[in-house]
Amino acid sequence: MATLHYEIELTTPLFSSGARTDGPAELRPPSIRGAMRFWFRAMMGSVIHELNQLQKQEARVFGSTSGRSPLTVRVQPVTINEGRQGNPLAPANFNMLTYLAGQGLLRYDNQTRSFLLSRNCFLPGSRFRVTLLWWGSGQDAVVQGCFRLLELFGGLGARTRRGFGGFRVVKIDDEEVAEQATPPAFKPEIETIRKAFATFAGNPPGPSLEAMPEFSCFAPGGYALKVVPGDSDCDWWDVLDWCGDALRQARTGGRQTTPDYRNVVRKFINTSRHGPFLGGEPGKTLRNPVFGLPLMISSRHSFRGRGARLVWRRTDEQSNHDRRASPLFIRPVQYRKNRWAVVFLLFKARLLPASAQAILCPTGRNWGGAQKPGPMPVTLPPDYTALEQFLHNL
Repeated sequence: MATLHYEIELTTPLFSSGARTDGPAELRPPSIRGAMRFWFRAMMGSVIHELNQLQKQEARVFGSTSGRSPLTVRVQPVTINEGRQGNPLAPANFNMLTYLAGQGLLRYDNQTRSFLLSRNCFLPGSRFRVTLLWWGSGQDAVVQGCFRLLELFGGLGARTRRGFGGFRVVKIDDEEVAEQATPPAFKPEIETIRKAFATFAGNPPGPSLEAMPEFSCFAPGGYALKVVPGDSDCDWWDVLDWCGDALRQARTGGRQTTPDYRNVVRKFINTSRHGPFLGGEPGKTLRNPVFGLPLMISSRHSFRGRGARLVWRRTDEQSNHDRRASPLFIRPVQYRKNRWAVVFLLFKARLLPASAQAILCPTGRNWGGAQKPGPMPVTLPPDYTALEQFLHNL
């Protein structure tokens, strides 16, 4: 059996708990296994495009219903600094933290003028010892590659796609990992790991991307990567605040209201004042769903209490869905003590199933009876132009 010991240090707050979200912070092996499994699929998807064949390769490492996994994950706390629910997390002037974290993790307290934790968490600087054990030949580079991808682009716990739960490896098998003078070479590492995965799978021909991938993967043309070097002498909240502000500017177009609200929802909730749709699908296209769902849009000014919620459903289903993970990963990478780079990774996979329909539904109570509109089908952008433009402008 092969064994590999990592000592990791958190670089951004990690929100993870057991069965109760209001319980103590807890990092468990299933969380690490699940995160590694995602990155396995993302990388193996650049080698194999048939889903059933990909699942066979996945079972060789992570097991399946018909066989146990050869991989075991163990985690042990080393140095813990826990943030308690109700305690402040960061200085009050970093208001983009709540934009990234959402109300479920942070809330702004007007009385103390600070951001308070809504859940317990592990604070940056906390360390854990993660042990990976596996049996079987030919898996070493794949297992290590999964963990490296998790370190570079992923994270642990909640809101990892928005910069939380980041970590860096400080020891491998009790040997110190030297700090880097510059950010890691991300694209060369991706190609090195891809080659290891191809060898593991028997070197099949790579998938051709004649159409948008059905799931997130590192296939050439299936992802975009942008690395923004950070300033020196930064704290983690400086970096996340900058990330949140950049993302908010992209979604709103630099104005108080988003393009989706100005062009679609405002007319949806009060056609008599703002004029009817001009007709045709362009007048009903929503731009921001490509940033991830759910999408809740509240009315402003004279129509408070009105709003809209985007839902979707497949043509063969009756129930609605309103969640779809963001294709954009934001990862602050700390490569020296106070030096950072921010990695923006965009997976250009299909946002909704091919048979899905997006529907805009009214929300709120301030509708005045018959004025409340019925659900309205809308179109989503056919590609990720909005997000690619965001990356280009960074």
